[in-house]
Amino acid sequence: MPATGLRSATRTAVALAALAAVLLGSMALLGASRAEAKPAGVPGIDVSGWQENVDWQEAWDTGARFAYVKATEGTGFTNSYFAQQYNGAYDAGLIRGAYHFARPDVGGGAAQADYFADNGGGWTADGKTLPPLLDVEYNPNGEACYNRSQGEMRQWIRDFSERLHDRTGRWPMIYTTTDWWKTCTGNSAEFADDHPLFIARYSDSVGELPAGWGSYTIWQYADSGPMPGDQNTFNGSMDQLRALALGDAAREPEPEPSPEPSPEPEPEPSPEPEPSPEPEPSPEPEPEPSPEPEPSPEPAPDADDQRDDATEQSAPDATEPESSEPESSEARPESNSDMARSDLDDDAAGGMMNAGADDPTVGGGTDQQAADQQAATDQPAKEAGASEYGELAATGTDQDLARTAVFAAAMVVLGLIVLTLTRAPARR
Repeated sequence: MPATGLRSATRTAVALAALAAVLLGSMALLGASRAEAKPAGVPGIDVSGWQENVDWQEAWDTGARFAYVKATEGTGFTNSYFAQQYNGAYDAGLIRGAYHFARPDVGGGAAQADYFADNGGGWTADGKTLPPLLDVEYNPNGEACYNRSQGEMRQWIRDFSERLHDRTGRWPMIYTTTDWWKTCTGNSAEFADDHPLFIARYSDSVGELPAGWGSYTIWQYADSGPMPGDQNTFNGSMDQLRALALGDAAREPEPEPSPEPSPEPEPEPSPEPEPSPEPEPSPEPEPEPSPEPEPSPEPAPDADDQRDDATEQSAPDATEPESSEPESSEARPESNSDMARSDLDDDAAGGMMNAGADDPTVGGGTDQQAADQQAATDQPAKEAGASEYGELAATGTDQDLARTAVFAAAMVVLGLIVLTLTRAPARR
């Protein structure tokens, strides 16, 4: 081979190797981006007849800690893999629950709630069973809102919810998309207080929620991933997930606080006794004058002289002692006193876990209505999945568009390099 041809071949090989390296790097970058987009919380999945016999040990090993399993659809369809999936999840240690795919076009809400409760939609307070789930979303076989007005749709959901609550003791969780909820219920907020929200949105963020719900309970963020089935996350801890499964049984009544004993009043001090008054001293008796001896007889004086003598000889006056009364002080008793918490890209969100009429398994139901549902469910699942999830791929995220633009620019540069190298004259 001439030297010129050898050099050209070498340059071409180098350019192709560089191109391959760029391609591999871009793929790794995009893959890392999607891995980083995995939301926080407790991982979980949902499955239907499309997943058939699920390897539940693999589901556990890849991180799944809870699962929802499709039980029924309308009033004539049951998932023929329900027992294997529902019991298998339990045996592998997952907290599991059952869901019903709503078909307001083929029956009333109360009738479908009874059908669901009779075919796997029950609930027990064992700490391993999630509340029953109502999957209400775009009609896979016809008009988006099943030919019902917004008021009629709200009433249908209300009838289903109340009957299921009567049958199971739990209000159902509601699976939906924000776009469908706005379109078909008028963005009603009446169910937010009692019904946990299972939101579907295939994006890096959960986006806007339906009216009334301040937060979601479970988010379905992708239709595939490392775990079998649709990829979900519970918005909380494992202990909170167990509490959701227990329901009211998790709320033990708080003991009533014992009344605090009232403090006993301190006894008031008794007043000090008043001092007894001191007795008044008795007055000393006056001394009686002692009689004088009679004088010897003398010659009788005149009468006037006798009177003067008698006056001079009278006894001295006795001085009476002063009586003193003791001062009495009255004691004053002391007084003591006691002190006593962006619009949502819902078009990107597909149907529930390849659910709806796309499910390949058809259960009992002999009436014309069941036959219609069976015909609808026999449609190829992949077509429905491609229709729904194709819209997801069309939207993408700003982050993926940016990476794609960088990738395209790199390709152009590499193409120019290859063109330059192949056309450059060989050195002699």
